[in-house]
Amino acid sequence: MVRVLRNPGFLKKMRRTKAVRMYGLRTVLSGTLLPARPIALALPNVVRGLGRAGFEVGVHGWDHVRWQDGIDKLGEAGIRAELSDAFEAYRAIFRERPRSFAAPGWRTNAIALKLLDSMGLSYRSDTRGRTPFRCRVEGEILGTPEIPTTLPTLDEVMAEAKQYS
Repeated sequence: MVRVLRNPGFLKKMRRTKAVRMYGLRTVLSGTLLPARPIALALPNVVRGLGRAGFEVGVHGWDHVRWQDGIDKLGEAGIRAELSDAFEAYRAIFRERPRSFAAPGWRTNAIALKLLDSMGLSYRSDTRGRTPFRCRVEGEILGTPEIPTTLPTLDEVMAEAKQYS
């Protein structure tokens, strides 16, 4: 409920994308009125199957809502815990360390960028754009490259399709 009050566009987006019909009520309420569920850990064979089918699988977060809506309030300990839980889930499923990370809601900050840089990732994808780059944080150029996404989100695709229907 707090998310609806804090972000007036959130409810409009949920209606526009028909989120309840697409994801189900339990998923829509996860991380808001109900606790977030560890989806990848609940469906490890599905996640492994994606990897076997040739899809690249990386880490997208532990609690999407907590990260997206609260990253600036989490502090270093909270961000470290979110990353630790997410990376451990990946290791539990694939028996290897993750090579990439994409921030929920494209939200990040200096603390998260520095922590992720220390994890030896091949790349991060926390932004939208067309040109890879390395972040500069507090005067330091980080080693982990940022590979921006050029693809729209599912709700953006659906909104565009609705315009033409």
